[in-house]
Amino acid sequence: MLATVAKWLNRGELLVAGLALCAAATALCADVFTRHVLNDGIYGVQKFAVYCCAVSGALGISIVIQNGGHLRITAIDSLIPVGLEPLVSRIGDLISAALFLFLAWFARDFVYNTYSFGETDTILGIPIWTVQIILPIAFLFSALKFLMQAIDPGISQEETNV
Repeated sequence: MLATVAKWLNRGELLVAGLALCAAATALCADVFTRHVLNDGIYGVQKFAVYCCAVSGALGISIVIQNGGHLRITAIDSLIPVGLEPLVSRIGDLISAALFLFLAWFARDFVYNTYSFGETDTILGIPIWTVQIILPIAFLFSALKFLMQAIDPGISQEETNV
């Protein structure tokens, strides 16, 4: 059950992140084309592309967690007895989940304050909170993935060493 939820959550994130990157690339290509062919760019397209990349990048946090590619300090790994590694890993997942829940809470406050003040983008004229909303969502998804990994360690992919 958890593996299925994690799989579909990851697919949804990959879809949205991929579409956001494609939208940014398409918008920038259209801007370059119009600048060179029509001698005039598309107003606001660069800001739109930045917002698309922000959405993609925020979702990338959760995507990387699912695929085992997150940064992890390994300096003390050799000090942990082999028999305790699964327990220590689960404790680490729970601590990470708590951290991301904390970040989601403050990101929610951040978005709410922006919404309350009625801040809008001066170029695109859209409410800023509509872009910022990805932050609490991404942090919440990240916390959820760490919680699922703590419950069922088989959910995540094998860690990749870079």
